[in-house]
Amino acid sequence: MRDAGLTPAADDGFVRDVAARRGATLRPWTAPADDDAPGGGRLLLVGGTGGVPWSVTLAPGSPAAPGRAPVPPRIVWCCTDPAVAAGAPDGPGRRFGVRRGGPGPGGCLGPGWTVDDPRGVLDDDLVPLVLHWPHARWGPADERPARLDAVILGPQGLEVTAHGWWAGAAALDQLVTLGVEVADRLRRTGP
Repeated sequence: MRDAGLTPAADDGFVRDVAARRGATLRPWTAPADDDAPGGGRLLLVGGTGGVPWSVTLAPGSPAAPGRAPVPPRIVWCCTDPAVAAGAPDGPGRRFGVRRGGPGPGGCLGPGWTVDDPRGVLDDDLVPLVLHWPHARWGPADERPARLDAVILGPQGLEVTAHGWWAGAAALDQLVTLGVEVADRLRRTGP
């Protein structure tokens, strides 16, 4: 579901590209005082696809401050729809998790992944969205594929987290697509 028509843009233009494509709203916001990086500048992309409400927080991180460790940059897609989160993670079989790293063969994703998927949500259509990412900018003169950290279903909902901070419309669009596809499959499996 990658789209070559989405082009990398300078600064946060890549987020505006995805917002326009998805009919989403983009808002800058400042993290609250109880956040891991209080007062830090963030971007919040809010949308919905196929009946799945979602948001993406893009936080470039913050340096160490007196009494605080540095906060790493993060890109997090989130869906708190009760139909997706219902019963998670308490109910039998209502677990879902895909994480980079871990022992073992990694199931359908291969080595280097930990998969907790008792209901078979991670199907052949989702595997390429997890494993293969378009190129994105990680910094000046540093362009390489974006990377996924995890897709986790927890009591608050479903989260898809990206590794570090990168800039690329196609990669951000893929992050949204992966989240929506997993959320849709979780809604269909029921509580």
